[in-house]
Amino acid sequence: MQSAAANGSGYKKDRTPAQGTQVKIGRFKILKVLGKGAQGVVYLAQDPNLGREVAIKTLDAYRNISLEKRERLIKEAKTVSKLKHPNVAPLYEAGSHGDRPYLVFEHIEGRPLKEILAQEKPLKVSRAVKLMIKILAGIGSAHKAGIIHKDLSPNNIMVEEDDTPRIMDFGISIMMTDAKSQSGQMAGTVNYMSPEHGVEGPLTPQADIFSLGVILFEMLTGRTAFSGENAYAVLYQIAYETPPKPSSINSNVDDKLDRIVLKALEKALENRYSSADDMKAELEAWLKSDEDGHGMGGNPESNSAVEFILKRMRYKKDFPTFSSNVIEINKKASMAGSNMASAADLSRVILKDFSLTNKLLRLVNSAFYGQFAGKITTVSRAVVVLGFEEVRMAAASLMLFDHIQNKSQREDLKDASVKAFMSGMIAKEIGDSMQMKGVEEALVCAMLHNLGRHLAAFYLPDEYDEIKKRMIQKDLSEKHASKSILGVSFEELGMAVAKNWKFPDKIVQTLRTLPPGNVDRPKTPEEMLRNLANLSNEVCEAVSNSKGNDRKKVLDSIARRYQKSVPLSTKKIEGLLHGAKDMIGKYANILDIDVQKSPFIKAIEDEGIATVVPAAEAVPGALPGAPLPGAPLQESSLSETQEQVSVLITGIQEITNAMLEEYKLNDMLFMVLETMYRGFGFQRVLFAVMNNTKTTMTARFGFGLDMDNLLKKFSFDVGAPNNPRDVFQLCVAQKKDIRIDDIKILHEKGKLPKWYIDAVLAPAFALYPVVVNNQCIGMFYMDREQPGVVIGGEHHNYIKTLRNQAVMAIRHAR
Repeated sequence: MQSAAANGSGYKKDRTPAQGTQVKIGRFKILKVLGKGAQGVVYLAQDPNLGREVAIKTLDAYRNISLEKRERLIKEAKTVSKLKHPNVAPLYEAGSHGDRPYLVFEHIEGRPLKEILAQEKPLKVSRAVKLMIKILAGIGSAHKAGIIHKDLSPNNIMVEEDDTPRIMDFGISIMMTDAKSQSGQMAGTVNYMSPEHGVEGPLTPQADIFSLGVILFEMLTGRTAFSGENAYAVLYQIAYETPPKPSSINSNVDDKLDRIVLKALEKALENRYSSADDMKAELEAWLKSDEDGHGMGGNPESNSAVEFILKRMRYKKDFPTFSSNVIEINKKASMAGSNMASAADLSRVILKDFSLTNKLLRLVNSAFYGQFAGKITTVSRAVVVLGFEEVRMAAASLMLFDHIQNKSQREDLKDASVKAFMSGMIAKEIGDSMQMKGVEEALVCAMLHNLGRHLAAFYLPDEYDEIKKRMIQKDLSEKHASKSILGVSFEELGMAVAKNWKFPDKIVQTLRTLPPGNVDRPKTPEEMLRNLANLSNEVCEAVSNSKGNDRKKVLDSIARRYQKSVPLSTKKIEGLLHGAKDMIGKYANILDIDVQKSPFIKAIEDEGIATVVPAAEAVPGALPGAPLPGAPLQESSLSETQEQVSVLITGIQEITNAMLEEYKLNDMLFMVLETMYRGFGFQRVLFAVMNNTKTTMTARFGFGLDMDNLLKKFSFDVGAPNNPRDVFQLCVAQKKDIRIDDIKILHEKGKLPKWYIDAVLAPAFALYPVVVNNQCIGMFYMDREQPGVVIGGEHHNYIKTLRNQAVMAIRHAR
């Protein structure tokens, strides 16, 4: 720390005692020299009358002036001493010691702004603006008192420990009525002079404003606005050249702030700020505009940012499936709670997404669900065994994770999804240790906690980057910065979208950030979910933003904050990080996480926690290389697709095992359908049943393209057994399997019914009647999107086996 005036007006620092100098100046006892410069010497002195330390500046530049001018200078300095403002270093006295005038200032501990700039340039944008607002307040006060400074520079602005700036050297300022130095010299530090410093005529307050514009430019960029080989080159630039926009040097400066700085640096007085108050008001408005949070404006649920994201999810080609599937999964789950849906309904939604299906089956067969590991090969079975809520939560979390991981081009967002999954694992581990019911909800709640931030980064990347910039520029919280740009906070954005996605309110509420301070004991399970979501995410933020001893301090703070709610020691939290880290390694293959490229994972490893990524395991039902549903499947390729054979064999085995237990007929039929759908890669597969009067065959349920719409239209009159008019009636009448590899000939012969032509008209399809007691009571229908062998070779036998299992289930149910 240095004292006030120690480095002012070009004085060089000198902390040595005042050896060889006079013991006193006036009544003041000299303690030591603080600095020396062209204008004179600055001393640290003791005031014997008041018992306080002061700073004394002798004005050697005025040593040889006449007695009349010296008295006038002292008189004007006494006028300056009346200036009182918290951002101005007060002048206590002015006098003359021999032939030298001197000024007595308050002794202030702090650092010159010049020193701060040398060490920290450029300053944080928000800090620079806040400092300048205070400096302008002090200068404005002086201007109103009729005083200008005329020598403002980073050298004579002292910054105290609490970041309060104090303007020095007002004692050598002069009255507006006579702004030129009484010695006839050009006053001021060259790099910070105004254009009018170099011309004849009085200076105005706008000269100070120009100097402050130069200082603000330097605080924002770390460079002086005007520089040259000598004083004349600098003065030429000041008079004739326009400095660059600060934003061209520091990208954290925005256009509005550019305009404020450059207006202060206008050459013509009429274009410059007319007063310090005007410039101060614009800087305050610049700060306040982001704190008000108007942005895109409006109610969070009707806000344009929310509407834009939801619209983009609905209409952009790579987004609608994701959004609609999340909504449909949650709808099915809510209907299940009212006994309005079956396992088949949820399975059908999940099976629309081939990647989701495989990842879900790999997850439910992993150690995550240890009691079922390796035993579940169909989504239908997973829903039956694990339950609606369990599968809904797993599917929703996998969809969100997969969407951000695989669709995003932003590495920071991909890593955020890894952090989200880590948060979920921590929440689940805590829930397990507390024997919490519905612990999978804790996982999803923790993963969703920063949903709004992730959505903004994904769908509104420019706005997201601007929010991050504002946080740096103006030292705003994420909440205020996002509100200033989007009109809603990330939290409100996430909650609005989660509601639109039909997540239950107890999950939506966990997206709320807990207020600062200690967290009380939860009174309801919903409060516990929210606490776990916040706790796990705070732990992961600590990993991202700190390390070593600093991280331990943050984790200690988190442990204290949640002591009443989730009592965990710092050591236990560190253990949770270890456990979740291991889980990330185990599921890296399932979730396609490249742990070697994750900065978040590396941040944990830097603390000595290693990640072990096991080799990919062959899990029943997992088909990393299987073709997408609906792809044409030629006979030659069938013999080569061992993964599909694996699905068929394990599916048949699982159905057989399930039939030895208690089961619902519909669930069993869905397992059969799902095995057909996934094992053969059909575009569509459905099961139709005969009505009680044995006159109409109507689709009951199925999987595949546009299935909800097809189920409404797939219905036909079975006709007279001895006179079938089309291929569907023929299948029912003769109870025979029919495979159509290309419908062209059949279509030409008029053997396709009109309802089928209007509703489906697939290029290739197959019909397999379900016969019980010599009666055709149902039918399996499957099709492909291209002509070719529908089912060939030994795979025909797999279809018949699956059909036989359906028949056995139907007989058992009867």
